[in-house]
Amino acid sequence: MNPEKEIVNLWLNRQGFFTVSDINANNRVVDLIGIRQRNQPVVQHVELHCSVSSPSTVVSEKEKADLLRKFNDSNVTAAVERTIKSYLG
Repeated sequence: MNPEKEIVNLWLNRQGFFTVSDINANNRVVDLIGIRQRNQPVVQHVELHCSVSSPSTVVSEKEKADLLRKFNDSNVTAAVERTIKSYLG
């Protein structure tokens, strides 16, 4: 696991989340899913992107479209749902 993913994974764990990483979604990989089951189950799908060459915090329209495609891809959605069902029942 790369350093930025380790940091986010550790943060989620400290917030009470059980995490699953690197879920195969056919042509894509889901970075992290955090699952916390207290009174009401909470699931977080996390995609990471780290850049040391670009200090700008402004996200371009192309980057936004790429992120939306990662979250809305049918293979990704199916893989996330399968993973959640396998852990939560």
